[in-house]
Amino acid sequence: MPDNAKPSLLIVDDDPLITETLSYALGKDFEVMVSDSRQHAVSLLRQLDEAPQLALVDLGLPPAPHRPDEGFQLISDLLAHSPAMKILVLSGQNDAANARHARTLGAAEFVAKPCDPENLKKILLHALQFRAAEISGEGIALDIVPRFEAQENVSRRTAGLHYWEGAVKARDTGGSEAGQGYVELTGYGEGSRSPL
Repeated sequence: MPDNAKPSLLIVDDDPLITETLSYALGKDFEVMVSDSRQHAVSLLRQLDEAPQLALVDLGLPPAPHRPDEGFQLISDLLAHSPAMKILVLSGQNDAANARHARTLGAAEFVAKPCDPENLKKILLHALQFRAAEISGEGIALDIVPRFEAQENVSRRTAGLHYWEGAVKARDTGGSEAGQGYVELTGYGEGSRSPL
């Protein structure tokens, strides 16, 4: 991607009002592609020379828009095609179980509808920065606290983004205060700590 090119974003939602609004609000900063179903999104992805860097996915998609199954399958389909893609779920089906399952499948973040477009843009830009650091391998060593995977069922690949926006390096320091471990973050200033 040329230095002056906008990052690419695939928005998958069956509500045209949402896709039009987000395309307009995010179009200044992203090269936006829109799809209204899992089947269409997968077809579109296969036609592209280069997969989008980011995807914003609704869980409730046709043919069963009131259930999250199609959205969950789409997360898997997108990551199977492009493992480096950062997927954010934007959904009205925002109970904790759906959020956990989406992250388990590889989604980087879960954002409940409705969402402020400016806030969504910030989340997308953080995901893009994390993706760039992950791909370049420069200074990134995410040794995520193993209990996150056990307790939250968060994958190693996405835990860093979800818990520490913009963190370049996170490692378990093993210490505990009142039974709580902490993670030392570099990139926010030497020795910065974030309670878990």
